[in-house]
Amino acid sequence: MFYFESSDKRLNQILTITDTKLFGEAIDKAMRLLDNVGIVPERKRIKFEIVTREQMDEHSKRAIGLHFNLGFGSKIWVVEKQSLLCTISTLAHEIGHAWICQNNIKVTEVENEGFCQVLSYYVLRTEFTKEGNNEAIAVRDFADEIYGDGFRLMQRKLDSLGWKQFLMLLKF
Repeated sequence: MFYFESSDKRLNQILTITDTKLFGEAIDKAMRLLDNVGIVPERKRIKFEIVTREQMDEHSKRAIGLHFNLGFGSKIWVVEKQSLLCTISTLAHEIGHAWICQNNIKVTEVENEGFCQVLSYYVLRTEFTKEGNNEAIAVRDFADEIYGDGFRLMQRKLDSLGWKQFLMLLKF
């Protein structure tokens, strides 16, 4: 497999709890990438936080990102000490949950997580790096009934419909 060197050398940089500037840049990039395919949540209704592993463990031992539906908006947590690329991918997944909530989309848990995994996969595939490819393969091949099977279900729908019709299908 051939990989390009990323033009953004920071993609392998690790985010820490105090690196709010780089976290802000990760949020901006995730939002831009999702905007490119037609996913445009109201950013002012989303609060983003980078948290420690210990904070995340209070809610989920496995997660590196979480979306909280607050009714009036969303809160998104992302665990620190991930690469910038992993952080952007995680943000895309969690922003997907916020977009689903903001649009009052009714889907099953499998479809919900599958859709958000498709967004994560999309972000990873936009970076022609070895890390991006390896992480995309991990998403694609994940042997999990919710995340893995959900991803494959929703990716098949995307492949057959394209982004515009896929998003319309979700909304109706």
